Amino acid sequence: MQWVRERCIEVIGQIDQVVEGTQDIYGSIYDKLPMLEEEIQLTSKEVDILLDFFLHSDAVDTNQANEDALHLSQVLHKVFAEVSIVSEHMADETEFKRIMERFLAKEDNSQISVRDLMKIIPIIKNKISDIELISMNAIIYSSRLGEEGRAFEVISDHIMGISNKVAEYYDDMEIYATDLEQWNDDFTKSLDQIIHYHRTLTSEQLQNFQSMHEKVFESLKTIRDLLHNIIMNLQNSVEPVQHLMGQIQIQDIIQQSLENLNKIIRDVCNKIDEDAGKANLSKEDELNMLTFNYQGLALAVRLIIDIEGRLVESLTDIEKTVIESKTKIDELLEEGSLMVDLLSGERQGNKNVIQLIFEDVDKFLFDFQVELTNICKETDELASVEISFMKHMRGIEKMVMKIEKAMNQLSKLNLFSRIELARINARDSSSFVNEINNISEAVIKEVKDNEEFVARLRVQLEQDLQTFQEVLGSNRTSIQEMLVLVDTSLSQMDIIRTLVMQAIQPIGYSGKNMATEIGNIERKINQRYALHEIIEEIKVNLMELEGEIETKYQAALDKHQISHWENQSPELMELLNRLTTHYERTVAKLTWEDTSLDIGEDGGELTLF
Repeated sequence: MQWVRERCIEVIGQIDQVVEGTQDIYGSIYDKLPMLEEEIQLTSKEVDILLDFFLHSDAVDTNQANEDALHLSQVLHKVFAEVSIVSEHMADETEFKRIMERFLAKEDNSQISVRDLMKIIPIIKNKISDIELISMNAIIYSSRLGEEGRAFEVISDHIMGISNKVAEYYDDMEIYATDLEQWNDDFTKSLDQIIHYHRTLTSEQLQNFQSMHEKVFESLKTIRDLLHNIIMNLQNSVEPVQHLMGQIQIQDIIQQSLENLNKIIRDVCNKIDEDAGKANLSKEDELNMLTFNYQGLALAVRLIIDIEGRLVESLTDIEKTVIESKTKIDELLEEGSLMVDLLSGERQGNKNVIQLIFEDVDKFLFDFQVELTNICKETDELASVEISFMKHMRGIEKMVMKIEKAMNQLSKLNLFSRIELARINARDSSSFVNEINNISEAVIKEVKDNEEFVARLRVQLEQDLQTFQEVLGSNRTSIQEMLVLVDTSLSQMDIIRTLVMQAIQPIGYSGKNMATEIGNIERKINQRYALHEIIEEIKVNLMELEGEIETKYQAALDKHQISHWENQSPELMELLNRLTTHYERTVAKLTWEDTSLDIGEDGGELTLF
């Protein structure tokens, strides 16, 4: 049995060589094929996109065109249509003008304005000057009273303090008012700028857009038909290569079968080693071993014959496909090189057709994007205008309230003055007290009126600002939508340009690369003849081993005077379980018809068990 074992080891090595050989042949195809297929598909897709890019309706209206198409005419048409729709949703220019006129107080005489506020500020200042006069008179009057008027001197100091505070409050209020006036001027100027951008955007640019749209259609007509034939030929050339990818899938099954065959032969070797270690074999052990080895080698012979048939058929089919592919690719090379020269701009110092088409389109979209960015910037700056407005208005209101509070304190001091002067029975005190009373009442009334005016002005301007913010917000949304549209269009233009340039130029050299690789694959397939020789040696060795074991098996039957022996051990079933493909199990079923073995269903060649 040692001879049998050594021959089995030799066969295992030969099968390993076949596995390596199939991996080399199929692997060379598989290593290159995905790249080739990807290159072919990419080239085909890019040329197809080129065809779609230049394919257009003679009419400007392309509403019926494929929405998913990515060609220049549709990109521009879509942008034009959507920008027009968005533009229609933007507030009318007159709405901005109306708001601006309200801030300028030009629309209605019944409306109050920031300018009206600036007119009443000097009136308040005049009243505050009267308070300063009272404070000076109070100091003079207290000095006349001498020791007797020390208490009144304290009151006069408070009056002076109030006068100083009110003057300080007025100064602050005047600053806020001046800032508010400046804010109002800046705001109306910004509104005017918004109106200018709005007019440019909704009329001039859209007209330019329409003109560009029509111009592009004329440019596209000159080259769209050039791409039709080449895409048909390109698609025709890739069919055999794509078919080749499906054909090499059988390699996994063939390799699996070879590896399973090796496992079966190793099981035979292991059985020989196992029984060789026993001192004396029983009748059952001897016959079980010989039966197992005979059945295993008989199966191995039929498996290698089946594998050889599948391998020969597979490589023959692949060879036919490779030859077909090479023929079609050669045809593509001739036409592809002409297309490259025509459209890719190989002529030194000259712009190609694609560059000329894109040049005007890019410039227009870029200029349009700049216009949108400018108006968006202006809009963003105006979006926070309410914050500065409220700061100035609240500042004025706060100062008015402080002045009013000071006037209330002055009224209290007036009461204290009346009491103190009555106590000391000062002469002419009533006239002085009346002076304080009259001035404080006049200031308080003026301040209250102004407080009401400021409150009404704030409410009115807040409402106008709210209306403005709503209009501005709506327009800002529309502008952002247009920016996105234009940005998307620029991106699409970049994609199209890249695809155009990258697709046209590779048509020629991608075909050359494919032809080169197909030639390499063809040379690899020729290595199959060496594999056939190794497989023939494997068949011879396995048949000799089968014959040797059959002779020993028959001798053992004669020795024990029996005609047949059924292997009682489960080892044979374990051997069959190593078969993992439909092909192998079909061979096993045909070899041992009485064996219960699931071979799968028809069409389940790739089913693994």
